[in-house]
Amino acid sequence: MPAQKELAKLKPRRAAAYLNTELDRGTLSALLREVHTTHFFVWSTNAGGVLTSVKIPVTDIAQQVGMAGRILESNLDEAIKMLESASKQFDSASYRWESQARQSEAKLRASTAARKLNEATAKHNTIRTRIVPVQSLFRRAAHSLNDVKLRRQQQAADALTTDPAAEDEAGEV
Repeated sequence: MPAQKELAKLKPRRAAAYLNTELDRGTLSALLREVHTTHFFVWSTNAGGVLTSVKIPVTDIAQQVGMAGRILESNLDEAIKMLESASKQFDSASYRWESQARQSEAKLRASTAARKLNEATAKHNTIRTRIVPVQSLFRRAAHSLNDVKLRRQQQAADALTTDPAAEDEAGEV
């Protein structure tokens, strides 16, 4: 309800931009939540035959997404760059994880530890199912931020072409 009161105070063009920005914040918060809950664990056996895990960190990626959300209003271009960088880092981490997971599964297959292989593969598969949705959220967030940027540029261009009096006032100041 408070957002509706704020929208009522804004002019129609600004209200549309405000709504678009809020949608982007929603996309960014969903992305941030998904990145935080995605854990890249590689499962393998140690010398004693016990299944252990090694984690590939993604905290830097989550921090970049969070920072992009914080600077969204003040510096949209920088937020877009940060989001693109975070997306590339996530892709890199997921490729590195996939490579290590496949190597681990190959070693388990070679050691004929079927039960351990099945257990590790099951754990890896739960992670595999989370990667594509997060990549999709990155694409969606980048697309919506670029849309907001284009809308703002279009609104600025429209304001200059439709209101020559505003141009004259700006020139006098």
